[in-house]
Amino acid sequence: MKGVGFVNIKLVDKLAKVFKSKEMEKVVEEPSSKKESEYITLDWDEEKKVERPDYYVKVMTLMTTADVDAILDEYRTLKKIIIVKVASELAKNKPELKRYIKRFQKTCMNINGDIVAMSEDLFILSPPKIAIERRKVEEVKEEKETQAQVTSGE
Repeated sequence: MKGVGFVNIKLVDKLAKVFKSKEMEKVVEEPSSKKESEYITLDWDEEKKVERPDYYVKVMTLMTTADVDAILDEYRTLKKIIIVKVASELAKNKPELKRYIKRFQKTCMNINGDIVAMSEDLFILSPPKIAIERRKVEEVKEEKETQAQVTSGE
């Protein structure tokens, strides 16, 4: 299956100069009319496209129970890391927010996923096989310094 795209010739020329790529120069074709002089048509094969990633990151806003259901439906695909932004109205309603978070925690536990709060209004849900590191940057630096000292002392 082939696709068609339009590319600005000036941009392609600049990129070709920057990268000095013979492949880039092969792409440029002469335009057929003055009106088309700034753009050319490119064809590409389906096989040349980038492979689809194993996981996606999706940002979703949490305001209502319907949002909880939508977030959990996306999460259950096991192919998405969900960043949940809590709406300011909901952040003020602590009992309701706690109830929603418990649902997230229960679902994460049931599918062996993970959940972490970045702040009071920002959460990350990760699917199985994606771990969320909870150490602070300072802890990581200290660990590296300790390892460097042990290695240099041997």
